[in-house]
Amino acid sequence: MKLLFIYGPPAAGKLTVAREVERLTSFSIFQNNLAADLAKVLFKFGTPQFYDLCTQIRLCCFEAAARERLQGVVFPFCYSHPEDEPFIARAEELLFPHGAEALYVHLTPSRQELERRIVNESRRAMGKISTIQGLRAFLAQWNFIKIPGRESLEIDNSELSATETAAKIVEHFKLDLVG
Repeated sequence: MKLLFIYGPPAAGKLTVAREVERLTSFSIFQNNLAADLAKVLFKFGTPQFYDLCTQIRLCCFEAAARERLQGVVFPFCYSHPEDEPFIARAEELLFPHGAEALYVHLTPSRQELERRIVNESRRAMGKISTIQGLRAFLAQWNFIKIPGRESLEIDNSELSATETAAKIVEHFKLDLVG
């Protein structure tokens, strides 16, 4: 199994690109908000208990997918350094005994493009950050860098469609196409 981490700041196009990767391959998408929605049933958003449960849900799902030898899972998320490093390390620890591998794609659209995309109505409908002020606050608070110590395919998708970006990912990692 391959676990494809597509990461970058809010409005980088992670989920949109993940949907295109899913369409081109037999990979499934594990949307980050699935774990958050479940954790919010029990714990207040942003509390340590909330984040711990989100992490446990994600890791449990990743390990189950690896154990069952699914072809692949795409996981779009905002990696923030150093807070998310333990999560990445733990995911790898759970994957490797099952012969699975982690692949990394860092989407790096320009700040101008992020601000253009952040106000998209689809973001508001999903409960995501959807204002320029919210984006700026998020970017000031968190460190959205390339994951240290891991090779990542970096793509500036400022002027690429999601389909073009997904095609680059599929080609780079030599992922099997559907059909």
